[in-house]
Amino acid sequence: LVNSTTFDDLAHRIVHECLVSLQAAHTLAVSRLGKLEADLFLIKHLLILGNQITEFDIEYVPSDVHFDFSGISEVISLLRNGGVTLDRANLLNLAKISVPKVVNNMFDAKEELYAKLRNTIHSFTEEAVKIIIAPITRPECTPETALADTRQLRENAAMELPKLRKLMLDNYLDDIRTVDILIDSIQDLVIQSYEEYHDKIISEAARISKESGKDETDVIDGLMEVEGLMAWFGDIIG
Repeated sequence: LVNSTTFDDLAHRIVHECLVSLQAAHTLAVSRLGKLEADLFLIKHLLILGNQITEFDIEYVPSDVHFDFSGISEVISLLRNGGVTLDRANLLNLAKISVPKVVNNMFDAKEELYAKLRNTIHSFTEEAVKIIIAPITRPECTPETALADTRQLRENAAMELPKLRKLMLDNYLDDIRTVDILIDSIQDLVIQSYEEYHDKIISEAARISKESGKDETDVIDGLMEVEGLMAWFGDIIG
């Protein structure tokens, strides 16, 4: 019943206000549910909102136009402090400074929504990974503790990944494909962190070996290869 430009403008602003409301709810959820579940809560509702706006053809990107009069305060400050002389050149310069500038703040509700979703998924996966990789990110990690560290890493993964998958499916996400994508992202980040840990331990073992004269393999206690961890993850995820 209204022209498309008016509808698009209203739609963008309404979606933006929905996102502001969801962010406020997420802040409250963090204090009540913890960071991990609060992120899942936000992901769930951002996906719902995303599904809702796909029903509408929202393409026009409105511009929020306002005038910036901040130059006038600069002129007043210069005059007050005696920082200018009233000759022709300086008067022209003052005129240029004081002219209000048109500012265009373009915002697109769809892009804002998808950016918020991407950032929240990133936050969620990072938080989940942090729990799993805790044993290999301790400052005390050494070649001598590698066996215990990697064993604890696998125990964390074997416990946390099924628990997270169940939490997502039971309470937040009913799309198994979305859940699998999130679990795969967590797995990839864990493996990436393990590669960094593996390189660090190998480097440290080489240093100790050089100083002590021992063979590198004698310095490292049961360090799992990256490919071995990837294969192990494949079994767990499967």
